[in-house]
Amino acid sequence: MDVKDKVVLITGASGGIGSELARLLARKGALLALMSRNVNTLNKLKEELGNSAIVVAGDVGDEKSAEKAVKDTLGHFKRLDILINNAGSAYHGSIEHMDMKAFDSMMKTNVYGVIIMIQHSLPFLKKTKGMVVNISSVASKRAIPMLGAYSGSKSMVDAISDALRVETMGYGIKVLNFCPPEVDTDFAKNAAKERGIDFEAQKNLRRAMTLKPDKVARMIVNGIEKEKREIVAMKSIRPVNYFMPGVLDKLFYRFIMKPYKDRYSS
Repeated sequence: MDVKDKVVLITGASGGIGSELARLLARKGALLALMSRNVNTLNKLKEELGNSAIVVAGDVGDEKSAEKAVKDTLGHFKRLDILINNAGSAYHGSIEHMDMKAFDSMMKTNVYGVIIMIQHSLPFLKKTKGMVVNISSVASKRAIPMLGAYSGSKSMVDAISDALRVETMGYGIKVLNFCPPEVDTDFAKNAAKERGIDFEAQKNLRRAMTLKPDKVARMIVNGIEKEKREIVAMKSIRPVNYFMPGVLDKLFYRFIMKPYKDRYSS
């Protein structure tokens, strides 16, 4: 799919992967609807991108807000070609002590928000034989301790992508499920956390597997242009988990859980 002159609605566009996607797509001639709850940051990004972008501020997990964002996109551009479900949030903490209010908030964005945005966009994507791009995570392919809830939410995104791909095949709609590893953004820093858990303390251990957001954006746009089905940016995760799951268990315990051994010993 050539992205030039395509109308693209990007959720979570105010920073990280979302803003880099917007910049790259704008350079390639796409027309952009930028969606996020952070209006001030969106307005700054719009100023940077010029007339190729509009701001459609909103919360993906709120049905009325999501519906308005899609309607505003259609009102300005008259069509919709690509929906990129990029908005997401995380929870760092154990299953045992999980804050269920934080869990609900994360699921509202990561799962409900994806479904809600798809539901309101599909009637218009059918007309253009467009594309849905869901941003999942490599954590969907192997759950990570202290990120069990987040991993589970992204596994649901994988399932939604697989089902949607077949459900909309007759309309010519393409579905790309993109699974990045950790990306060098404020995503982890801004995540909800169990009290006493410092996920940032292990950042140096994860640095070798962390990608820059501009590289991730390039990978996503390349996947759109080539109409890929799924891209797992860390290709080794699935075979390693399939053939050596016990090895991963021990590695995760050593580098993630062992520092908290006393905390969960009783």
